[in-house]
Amino acid sequence: MNSGWHKKYPDKMQVFSTLENDTAKFHFPGFHPDAIDWLLQNRPKIHGIGVDTPSTDFGQSKDFQTHRKLAAGGKYGLENVANLDAIPESGATIYTLPYKLTNGTGAPVHIIASWPKGGKQLEDFSSYVDLTHPFGLNTIYWVGNPPFEPKILRADSSFGFWYASSAFCAAEHGGTHIDAPRHFSKTGAYVADIPVDRLVGPAVVIDISKRAAQDRDTAVQVSDLEAWEERNGRIPRGAIVLMNSGWTRKYPNRLEVFGTLESNTSLFHFPGFSANASLWLVSNRPTIAGIGVDVPSLDVGQSVGAPTHRTVLPRNLYGLENVANLNLLPESGATLIVLAYRLANGTGAPAYVVGKIPYVVSSSNHLYFISWMYIIVLIQTLLASHLV
Repeated sequence: MNSGWHKKYPDKMQVFSTLENDTAKFHFPGFHPDAIDWLLQNRPKIHGIGVDTPSTDFGQSKDFQTHRKLAAGGKYGLENVANLDAIPESGATIYTLPYKLTNGTGAPVHIIASWPKGGKQLEDFSSYVDLTHPFGLNTIYWVGNPPFEPKILRADSSFGFWYASSAFCAAEHGGTHIDAPRHFSKTGAYVADIPVDRLVGPAVVIDISKRAAQDRDTAVQVSDLEAWEERNGRIPRGAIVLMNSGWTRKYPNRLEVFGTLESNTSLFHFPGFSANASLWLVSNRPTIAGIGVDVPSLDVGQSVGAPTHRTVLPRNLYGLENVANLNLLPESGATLIVLAYRLANGTGAPAYVVGKIPYVVSSSNHLYFISWMYIIVLIQTLLASHLV
């Protein structure tokens, strides 16, 4: 639902029409319960609905009827979605990647929309691979960061119907997450400042898993990058270069991941990008968007002084750490979609990462990818706290 409400955000008076917390005084648009009944009965294959207001129910609704009907139908709702006036009424694809919370009743979400040039949508034969570890009590955080802390706010039927909502406290750098340039650069971009077109790009997978199985301290070398290019051609503009070490199978066993249960970084043993490989990338392939690993750090566990971080991030490139399931991606041909928790002034943030693999079909004895040109438009994630 595009009501134009995103233009009022984050002015609470404009959004709710009151500064009080009395829901009886809320006035904003939403979905009428009858509209939900129609959708569920006539369009049962929809995934969910979304609004640019604080609730899928309109402000003067009673008893969360729209929420309850959606939940009963197994559908989800998106709230406080921005910039809906920027996308066409049909033909666009919406990517909705929330903070992947274990036992979460809701979560902040980064949303983008894409549509083909010319406005006509093609049937998408692609498959999608989830490359994100869930966030919860088992999430691995870097040394010095507090653990994930969930808090149940309500989970009962005291309203006369079931209602559940929770809060959480989490550090920026843990689980599957993004390192913003600001993490190692005083003038680098924060998470919320990374352009959306740099968060979607070709996935370049460097597989060192066989080597890593024999040597926990191995690293991506320049020779690995050159060998990839010999097989697949030059690393493309906007690519995210990913190391697959096979470490995803060890997560979240801290001993297996770090090689120790102690917090002494000198005892850490896991693969990463060598300093030479990182320097080669930023020097010879400067148009990449970033790099990623399936381990807790871009640098190898035994590195000193974080040379890869200090080489890559100050070039206004980003890093992805603890990426899952990279073994399920081909070494070339996939598209990576990186939707991070869009933190203002964030040096890092949890990220939902997905790999899109195009389906190869045969026609007239030629192979080609079912794909199209995307125009990517950011739908800003709005992270305001609200009841629903």
